[in-house]
Amino acid sequence: MVICIAFQLEDAGVGVRFIVIEKADHTLATAFDACQICGTQGYYQKGPEVICRNCASAIVTGTIGTKGGCNPIPVKSHVEGGMLVIDAAALEGGAKIFAKG
Repeated sequence: MVICIAFQLEDAGVGVRFIVIEKADHTLATAFDACQICGTQGYYQKGPEVICRNCASAIVTGTIGTKGGCNPIPVKSHVEGGMLVIDAAALEGGAKIFAKG
């Protein structure tokens, strides 16, 4: 089962949304809740699928965390000691993305 969880943080007064998804192979992927094609409309989960709120495309969950198409914009992360680690620097670009949106 695919699980997608959404988070939001504030950076310079701008709400920056990002998602974490546990893929079918139990790896984690992180991405901004926005894409380069459809903007900051974001995504939602419907059953096992992640759907774009703008164009209604079902996103192939195995591709989340990679660039291209109507995919969420990747955020670099890694697992360390059983914990998901996202460097603050990786999230800093999000304020620019969401300030435009």
